[in-house]
Amino acid sequence: MHQVKQFISNAPQSEIQENLRNSWLLMFAAHFVITAMVGLFVPDDILTNSPWAREFSNFMSRIVPQINRIVAIGIAPDVNRFYFSVLWALSPIALLPLVILSFQQPEKIKKIWLTVFHIQLLSLVACIFAVVASQYGWWMTDIKTLQVQLVYGNAFGRAFLGNFMMVHGPVFLFWAMCVWIVGWVSGFIPRNFSKIEREIP
Repeated sequence: MHQVKQFISNAPQSEIQENLRNSWLLMFAAHFVITAMVGLFVPDDILTNSPWAREFSNFMSRIVPQINRIVAIGIAPDVNRFYFSVLWALSPIALLPLVILSFQQPEKIKKIWLTVFHIQLLSLVACIFAVVASQYGWWMTDIKTLQVQLVYGNAFGRAFLGNFMMVHGPVFLFWAMCVWIVGWVSGFIPRNFSKIEREIP
C-alpha cells in the first residue's frame, strides 16, 4: 500500500489527470459494450413470459417517445420494446462519466466555448436535430430498407447499431448540448464574446 501511495505521489500531475480522463471515457465505452452484450441475449418472448418486463417497458414507453415509435415499425416489437426500455433506463449511467469529465477538464471545455461562434451554432443545431430525430424517428418510414432491418431486425444490429444510433449517440450529443448551454448560462461565453472569432461561413 505504501508503494502504491509513493508511486501516485511521484507521478506527474498531468499524467494522473490524463489517466483519470481516459478512465471516464473508458467507462462510457464500457457501458456501451455491456449494454450491447445484454442486447444479444434478450429472448423473443420476454414480454409474454415476464410480467415485470412488460410493466417496466410500459412505464419507460410513457417517458421516452422513441420506444413506441420503434415498436410501431412492427419489427420484433417485444424485443425492441424491452431492450430500448432497458437502454434508456440505464442511460443516466452513460451520461455520468461525461459529466464528471467536464468538471475534470475545465480548460478544454473553455476552449470549446471559445470556438468560432458560427461553428458553435451549427454544432448545436445539428445536435438538437439528431437528438430529436432519434426520439421521433422521422427517417424510419420504410421498414423494408436495409438500414431499418439491420438496426431493429436482428440481435447484433439492435445491440450495436441500434444502441449507438438511438441511445448512446444521442446521450453523447445531449451532453455536448448541455456543455454549450452551460457556457451561456454561466456567463462565460457572453463575457468572452469579444474573444470569439465571428467568421462568416
